[in-house]
Order: sequence, then structure tokens, then C-alpha cells
Amino acid sequence: MGKIGKEVPADAVILCTGAHTAQTLYNSLGLHAPIAPVKSYTFDIPTSSEFTNTHLFFEEDALTAVFLKPGLWRMSVFGDLAGFNLDLDNRRARMA
Repeated sequence: MGKIGKEVPADAVILCTGAHTAQTLYNSLGLHAPIAPVKSYTFDIPTSSEFTNTHLFFEEDALTAVFLKPGLWRMSVFGDLAGFNLDLDNRRARMA
């Protein structure tokens, strides 16, 4: 149903509720989804690298590096099974 109470035709629906996806699917549609929230860490790194408009993905290390602008890359590392705990892991913060 749309906001005005009318059906909206669609070939597919994408639900992006973050950590609450499994709970939302169950509460709204009665669907069980084996989804567990994963916590990630993102930080910006100044660099003198000459690579521009380049994005790197290191699958084995669960690391991505994205070019933002000359002299700045955004690094994202993910993989902590966190559940609904939103606290920052101090061990990770000290490593950055």
C-alpha cells in the first residue's frame, strides 16, 4: 500500500532498514530472514598517492579504499558481528 492507501505496482521491492532488517521483515511480513548486523569502521586517510578516481577492494581483508578527492582516501573495514550493540569497540579505535 502506498501512503495514500492505494496499491503501488512494482516488480521488486528493496528494503533497507539496516540492523533492523530481519526484525522489520518479520514484524511486517511474517518472514524469517537469517540476517545478523555487522559493525563496520570508516575513516579518512590523507595520502600523497597519485591514483585518482580509483577504488580498491581487498576481499580477504574485508577492506575497501575509495578515492574522495586528491590527497584523501576513505577506508572502510568491516566484519565485527555486533548484533544491536552500537558501542564503539575501543580496541578498534586505538588501532586507527
